[in-house]
Amino acid sequence: MISKILWPLDCSPVDDAARQMVEDIVPKLGAEVHLLRVIHAHTRDTLTEEHEKAQRCLHQTEERLRMQDISVRSTMGTGEVAATIIRIAEEEGCDLIVMATHGHHSWERFLLGSVADILRHRSPISLLLINAHKDKMR
Repeated sequence: MISKILWPLDCSPVDDAARQMVEDIVPKLGAEVHLLRVIHAHTRDTLTEEHEKAQRCLHQTEERLRMQDISVRSTMGTGEVAATIIRIAEEEGCDLIVMATHGHHSWERFLLGSVADILRHRSPISLLLINAHKDKMR
């Protein structure tokens, strides 16, 4: 049974695809949603800016889910994104990680890396990956 879902946020329009899935499945499961925004910044200025953006994003998403009577809490993390997602999911006892992917082509994934791809290979927790740009892939 799925009782706790980790939803790592990108804080970009890509999150909309995962949001639609979360809003659809969570009420049916009666699960709790744990929002996570991982900040990977190289300078103190970037870290401060990203931290403020993440707080706004988490707050807005929490409010939206609470308006639908979905139990939700949030966390911010820093560091390497995929490793932080796995660590938080394990620490929080999550049963499922739901996230949207950017839908990069293989050459982009090679150049840019892919959090989803790393999670797919390393996460001991089940994943539900939603391609945010599936219409562009056709």
